[in-house]
Amino acid sequence: MRHLNEPPPILEAQRRWEETTLKRTIQNRPERRKEFTNESGMPLKRIYTPCDVEDLDYVSDLGFPGEYPFTRGTYATMYRGRIWSYRQIVGFGLPEEANARIRRFVDEGLTGLIASADINISFGHDPDEPIVKDIIGGVGAIMPSLAEWEIYLDGLDLGKLRVSLSQTPTAVIGLGMFIAVARKRGIAIDQLSGTVQNDPLNMFNAEPFPSLSVEGAMRCCMDIFEFTNKNMPKWHPVLINGYNTKESGATPLQELAFLLANATCYLDEAAKRGLSVDQIAPKFAFYFGVGSSFFEEIAKVRAARCMWARIIRDRYGSANPASMLMRYHVQTCGSTLTRQQPLNNVVRCTLQALSAVLGGVSSLHVDSYDEAFAAPSEKAALLSIRTQQIIAEETGVTDVIDPLAGSYYVESLTQEMMRGAQAYLDRIDALGGVLNCVKNHFFTREIAAAAQKYQKEIDRGERTIVGVNAYRTEEEDPIDVYKPDPEIRRQAIERIQKLRATRDQQRWKEALDNVREAAKSKDNLVPAVVEACEAYATFAEIRNVLKEVYGEYEFPAIY
Repeated sequence: MRHLNEPPPILEAQRRWEETTLKRTIQNRPERRKEFTNESGMPLKRIYTPCDVEDLDYVSDLGFPGEYPFTRGTYATMYRGRIWSYRQIVGFGLPEEANARIRRFVDEGLTGLIASADINISFGHDPDEPIVKDIIGGVGAIMPSLAEWEIYLDGLDLGKLRVSLSQTPTAVIGLGMFIAVARKRGIAIDQLSGTVQNDPLNMFNAEPFPSLSVEGAMRCCMDIFEFTNKNMPKWHPVLINGYNTKESGATPLQELAFLLANATCYLDEAAKRGLSVDQIAPKFAFYFGVGSSFFEEIAKVRAARCMWARIIRDRYGSANPASMLMRYHVQTCGSTLTRQQPLNNVVRCTLQALSAVLGGVSSLHVDSYDEAFAAPSEKAALLSIRTQQIIAEETGVTDVIDPLAGSYYVESLTQEMMRGAQAYLDRIDALGGVLNCVKNHFFTREIAAAAQKYQKEIDRGERTIVGVNAYRTEEEDPIDVYKPDPEIRRQAIERIQKLRATRDQQRWKEALDNVREAAKSKDNLVPAVVEACEAYATFAEIRNVLKEVYGEYEFPAIY
């Protein structure tokens, strides 16, 4: 897209400006830094002009909303037709507490539920294990078995409420629990809609938490793909997670590149199961973090939509628009939240949310200002929903589709993000592909280097974090922070012990044996896992069987 037919006069005018107005100004008022860069390390010019986008072709690089290459949005009307989905993690503590809280937030406008079991349970621990018994219930709801999942989801319309299951390390078990609840209620699983995170590659690259071996985790992942493709047409079998990559220290450029690399790996592995790109790609969901580098984050998601469409068309040969369309969720970055002056986090999260909206988000979760301390209080979580509603209803930014399109800076940065991400993808291919890079720890080294560089910039005062390394105050107003009641932990331990004593022992043993046999064979794991959930086996018990068969991943010494 050429904004002027004669770029040379613009360059000549810019040189005149630099030699006169700019030079005089800098002599009297020097710039704050010798060089300006964004979080991905890209040098930033003082100004951007039509010359910076002179090679941009409107039709092939931007197009129109809802059409290839989707740079300007996934749907033709975007927010003029429907506002993005408001999502929030609202459940922790005992499942009945979490359920009551979820119901209140649904009444307040929540349209999508992120169902999160306590993080220790997701990593394969029962509540009474010594290593976790004093910390259980702080992050996520205490749901070790089907008994708790039934309470957690009680009264919620699973046929209407879109549910995202966030148990990545044990995705097949989380899906099994959800299916088991639906079956007990008599709901046909082909009516269930939602997403299971199911992104083991992200676990290896960005989260040093217990995980099955690469081979075992990918087996579970592909079994979910296969099972849901056959039995759950409304279900998204993967949420490809850039958010946790970013939270581990990756730059926005690395987040974009590694997310796309993982997505292509899943498509390649699915093809080995006989699943075509047009069967699987329309079911892919993506998950980005959005940090404080406002325009860079906008450019990142615009670039992601365009690159995904091109990958599907050029690499996989699909002309199906449904396969090219990137459906994605965005969460503001918890790593940017500070304990110092915590109310500043309201401003940070609001600006990050606005950045996500201007980028064209489909689903959004705004972190709460107190999450630097603990799980969000109800007051803080409600304010996060109100933040989304204010952006949607009061600012006017939802009235025009892709309002920043045509900005010399935004368009130039979008193209630069695509070039940088493609360079990473080419490098990954040259190193033998994603799985080889996982085993050689390429991703973890790249992320660690970026995180170290970022922290050094803060330590040296080159990057300002308000309230942390600048504008500090000696006294700060206290805030209410969520603290799990020790009684909750006592009850959780009592419940798990009662469950073990009262469940049908023969059924339980046979169900776990069936999981073991399915894991050793080529049978799909999902039915056996659902059966084990229905027999009231716990997350930990099912995961231990899978660990017994597949072994665990060994993280590099960098962690």
